[in-house]
Amino acid sequence: MTRLLRKFEFYIDGVLKNTDTMSPYEWSFRKVSLIKHIIRKHTLMVKAYDDEGKTATESVEVFAIFL
Repeated sequence: MTRLLRKFEFYIDGVLKNTDTMSPYEWSFRKVSLIKHIIRKHTLMVKAYDDEGKTATESVEVFAIFL
């Protein structure tokens, strides 16, 4: 039986920034108002939910440079 993905949540530094329920599941980091932090390390995390309510997460650390 194939599980269907139903929702993705996008987090920056543990703070929920966006929820997407329609494929393709995506969100742009450029939409974040973090201008006061010109160069800073951030943790990006995505949490996926399937149709049974089960979840999976993945995270990565990045350096953000706003020009």
